[in-house]
Amino acid sequence: MERANRGRLHQLIEDNGGVIGRRDAGELAGVLHHMIRSGDLVRVLPGWFAPAETATSHRTKVLALVRHAPDAVLTGRSAAGLLGWSRLEPTIVSAAVRLRPQPGFLFTNDRIDPEWITTIDGIRCTNKFLTAVDLIPELGGELVDDVLREHPRRGAWALAQLWQAFGDHPNRPGNNARREILTDSRDRPWSEAERMAHRALREAGITGWCTNFELRIDGRTFFLDLAFPELRLAIEINGFEWHSRREAFEKDHQRRNEVNLDGWLVLEFTWRMVTDDPAGFVRTVLRAMGQR
Repeated sequence: MERANRGRLHQLIEDNGGVIGRRDAGELAGVLHHMIRSGDLVRVLPGWFAPAETATSHRTKVLALVRHAPDAVLTGRSAAGLLGWSRLEPTIVSAAVRLRPQPGFLFTNDRIDPEWITTIDGIRCTNKFLTAVDLIPELGGELVDDVLREHPRRGAWALAQLWQAFGDHPNRPGNNARREILTDSRDRPWSEAERMAHRALREAGITGWCTNFELRIDGRTFFLDLAFPELRLAIEINGFEWHSRREAFEKDHQRRNEVNLDGWLVLEFTWRMVTDDPAGFVRTVLRAMGQR
């Protein structure tokens, strides 16, 4: 009987997504109590428990929080992980919710404007625009670049959304850094190297260029990192991560050939060429401009 009841409780936990509350146990409350005392189940939040082997995972803690406080809004890296930036998923769950401090959680009393909240699989979190802005003090413009890259034809709109998310949440620690990055993103970079390239061109007083230029060749669409349309001069800034993927590597070379054959001069720079020697980058661009 005891083994059968433990099996029923394990099934109930599985049905609940991996967590269980005391009020969910019903007639199995005694079994729940025994499994807690034996260490088979571990407290995640007051009144909420999970199997010991999964209790410390970010996913389990998020599910426990949602069950414990349905009005909680995931923020920061926790929101980023839920939104698809899996590389950023942390061990500590960060959320805007009025709860007492708990191990493994970071709660704040920040008010999140409802316009900037989205719901994914029943879990509330800040949307991509606010999340990207929130994490600027920690990650710089990394997520801002990702958001802008997701909207190649609506870059101005995406940047305006980022600014609006910033403006709707004033007087927060780190807002000076957020304002600086957003200002530095006015030419809508898709990477930190592009942001530095834009800055170098602006500081050198070079004009006539635009970013993420849409070029159509024989019915195909290409986006150039940076272009001087009147000179038919293109600048491509290649990150190592992009070229480390075989398929992207092949497509990039095909794209470069098509643009060259269309009469453009394509200058290619690596991330290091721009970030380590911005003056050299500018000199090369000026030399190319002089030859067009």
